Amino acid sequence: MNEVEKLTRLFEMFPGVGPRQARRFVYFLLKNGHEYRRNLLQAVQNLSRNIQECEKCSRYFAGEGYKCSICANPDRNNSGQLMIVEKDVDLEQMEKVSAYNGIYYVLGAKVKLTDNNYDIRSKDKLIKILHDYENLREVILALPATTEGEHTARIVKNIVKSVAIEKRKNIKITMLGRGLSTGSELEYADSETLRNALESRVDAGN
Repeated sequence: MNEVEKLTRLFEMFPGVGPRQARRFVYFLLKNGHEYRRNLLQAVQNLSRNIQECEKCSRYFAGEGYKCSICANPDRNNSGQLMIVEKDVDLEQMEKVSAYNGIYYVLGAKVKLTDNNYDIRSKDKLIKILHDYENLREVILALPATTEGEHTARIVKNIVKSVAIEKRKNIKITMLGRGLSTGSELEYADSETLRNALESRVDAGN
């Protein structure tokens, strides 16, 4: 396997990138010369040095300390709301709406339909944030309106219910309401759609 094939394989691991597009990425790098490749390499290396994962919500952030600015904000922690999203870009989209003032938890991925076990990043970490959040009164499931998103929501909802029973606490579980069409991903929704979906959220059911 030569260097072009090796790099093509690595690009194929990117979400939504197939073999042909991966190969085009490689030739794009070759075409744009040494200086471009050097800058790209430096930017990738800087990710490891300057970006870290928040110990509380699992989002990636640039800065010092172990918590991101949202989790370190006492006002947001006192809101009593926890929104669960699939990935970091979903969190960023919700923040652009400026209609939510609680904290988040980033799952990192959806649960596959063939998998009934919760193995996204860390089940224990989600359980811990649910236990430690003393003022928690509502969990908002802001997951994709897809089959796997709904499957993931059911699994997460059961985890929240179990923690609520253990804590002997009434925790309301809601999901985004009208606005998001079936099959849509949060990262591609516009701000107005997300705002409507958040404001019209509904009970997640049994």
